[in-house]
Parts: sequence; structure tokens; C-alpha cells
Amino acid sequence: MKLSLTALAVLIAFFAQTPASAADTVRIATFNIQNLGKTKINKPSIRKYLATVIRKFDIVAVQEVSDISETVPGLFLEEINRTGRSYDYVLSERTGRQADDQGGQEQYAYYYDTDRIEVADEGGLFDDSADDFFQREPFTAQFALAGTSFTLTITSIHTRPESAVEEIGALHDVYLDLTERYPGDTHHLILGDFNAGCTYASPAELDALDIRSADYHWIVPDDADTNVNPANACAYDRIVANEGLSGHFKRWGIADWFTDKRISDHWPVWVTFNTESQ
Repeated sequence: MKLSLTALAVLIAFFAQTPASAADTVRIATFNIQNLGKTKINKPSIRKYLATVIRKFDIVAVQEVSDISETVPGLFLEEINRTGRSYDYVLSERTGRQADDQGGQEQYAYYYDTDRIEVADEGGLFDDSADDFFQREPFTAQFALAGTSFTLTITSIHTRPESAVEEIGALHDVYLDLTERYPGDTHHLILGDFNAGCTYASPAELDALDIRSADYHWIVPDDADTNVNPANACAYDRIVANEGLSGHFKRWGIADWFTDKRISDHWPVWVTFNTESQ
């Protein structure tokens, strides 16, 4: 049974001061917060609830930041830190750099717990100028677990639904680019709203892609349901680790804590990694 918005906010707030992970693990989520703009952030109950969700993780990759003034990410951060926690964020440039993609422009954000996580490189959007693979270019940043040698790059993507298979396939090219941009980092994570399910992408179509080869670990399976709509069980949101990171994998889950579509039409999906040497 799903809890109501009010009941769950009380429950999560009870743990608001508790670190998201044990000392030797890192817990990362991807969350398409549908239309994260001024309208949503100016609804106190929604804003407060979303903040409680962010505080459950060390790093959260957020898609669909839709505020062209770029004030909403900072306002959201204030709400996240209202309980005394210390989060910060990295914000991408607006996506859709090519002329034919500007109708789908958004931004990506990574919110992270500064008590546990450091930004090693604020990164940037994938250079899509040569091939125009994506409507919204993927955004990569590099993070480190404070006080350790553990680092990883995280790439966030929100595909165009009608081009989901092609854009997911192009993530292999993004990964090859990352191995050149970050030659010293063997831990790479690609996550986000892949639209990798239902009518947009079948398992057979995905299996034909290089990004589904043995070099990658698809943590969220094809039969998962990350869609809030009860009429459609779709594995839209995915988390993919490269071989170097997959050995650190511990567990994953879907934070299906709400049914109120005012929060989002997607549930957060999370993964925990062991950060000790394998």
C-alpha cells in the first residue's frame, strides 16, 4: 500500500538527519521530476516532499529542470537544506544545442550531500555537434567519495521518446568519449529517463544495441515499473554501469513511495555501490 503524501513526508522527515549510506557505500538515484519549474517549486507541500526524497540519497541525478531563469534549482536546494543537511548541486547548460532540438530544451542537475561527496569535475554536456544523436545532450560530471580514492563519472540522459532506441544506442558513443575524457577513472554510470520501455523501446530492440553488450551491466531490468501511472508498467528509467563499476554493485530499488502525479510521473530509481577496493 502506498502512503499518502503527508504520511510519507512525516516518515521520511523522521530520518532527515540520517546519512543516506553507510561509510563504505554510496547511494545514487535518478529522478525525472516532471517539469521542475516555478509552478512546481512554488507549491510548498510538493517542494517539501521532493526535498525529503533527495535527502535519502548521496547523489541524485535530476532530469526535466525546466526553469529558463535558472532560479528554481537554488530554491530547491534551500528546501533540501532546511533540515540542517548540507547539499549542493551541479547544473548543466540548457540542452538542445542543435537548431532542430531547441523545442525540447531542459537542464540536468546533480544534487549531492557535501558531507560525503565532492565534485571532482563539473563536466558538461556531450558534444553532439558532429552527429546530432540526441535531442537533449547527456550531461556528465565526476564525483569522489570524501576521504577516499573512490571516484566515478555519472552521465544523465533524458531521451526523446520517439527516438528512444536510437538515442540509447548512441550512449555507447558517449561512453567511449568518457573513457578518453577521464582516462584515469574506471567507474562509469549512465542513468536517467531512457524511455526504455512500453511502446518506445522493446527488449529485442535494446538487445541489438552495443550499449547492451557484456561490457555493461543494466541494473534496472526490462520488466521493472518506474512509471507512476498504474495503467502502464514501463521500465522507462534505467541505470547502467560499466564493467569497472559493476563489481562494486550491491543492490538497487524503485522508490515507489507516492502515487500523486503532482510530484512526478516517474518514481526515483536508486542503486548502492560498495566503495571499497574489489
